Amino acid sequence: MTDHPTIPNSPALFLDFDGTLVELAETPGAVLVPDTLANLLKRLNTCCGGAIAFVTGRSIIDLDALLGDAPANAVGVHGAEWRLAGGEISGVEGAGFDTERDALRAFAEENTAIVMEEKSGGLTLHYRRDPTLQDDAHAVMDTAFANRSDFETFGGHMMVEARRVGVDKGAGIKRLMAEPQFTGRTPIFLGDDVTDEDGFAAVNTMDGVSIKVGQGDTSAAYRVADIPSVYDYLEALAGSR
Repeated sequence: MTDHPTIPNSPALFLDFDGTLVELAETPGAVLVPDTLANLLKRLNTCCGGAIAFVTGRSIIDLDALLGDAPANAVGVHGAEWRLAGGEISGVEGAGFDTERDALRAFAEENTAIVMEEKSGGLTLHYRRDPTLQDDAHAVMDTAFANRSDFETFGGHMMVEARRVGVDKGAGIKRLMAEPQFTGRTPIFLGDDVTDEDGFAAVNTMDGVSIKVGQGDTSAAYRVADIPSVYDYLEALAGSR
């Protein structure tokens, strides 16, 4: 691994959001989006010939509310939904999870520091406001989905989530790389969490540039120290052509 990520000649850029472009907050709705981000994204969109997409755990609708007219290509809910510029949001079909939702909602009502987030492809419990609830949150999630072979549970930064089996950021990146505006380009993916590891693995198989933000074990080929370092790299990319 090296601390100096390369800039390919014909890039396709994939960006995680929370922890990569914005600092993590106590709740998903409390993040602060830098004023400079919109202009940078427009320049990156031009630099990459439209081959730029967000790959996030958030829903695409949630991301749109934060970013407005940012590049419209997106993979949301860790790959459970996706959209190409000018198109509609599509998603993975599957059985609902009403019973599981009720169990998580009851836990959140008993523990007001917990934030339950419902997405099109799964459910999340955030415990950033009280990290001592980590074990309880994981146990409740695991128990709620114990009999669902079509779901898997996993942890991330101060959260635990259930998602449909076979849905991940790597699959989302591969889906977009098959689209005309992405085909033939070298993928770059920046992410900070364990939920980004599937994306790193996918990009590595395509001889792309995988970049881990911050500390922690990773399969990424490169590492940058923090969010300011992400912006340094993106500025260099935007100015490279």
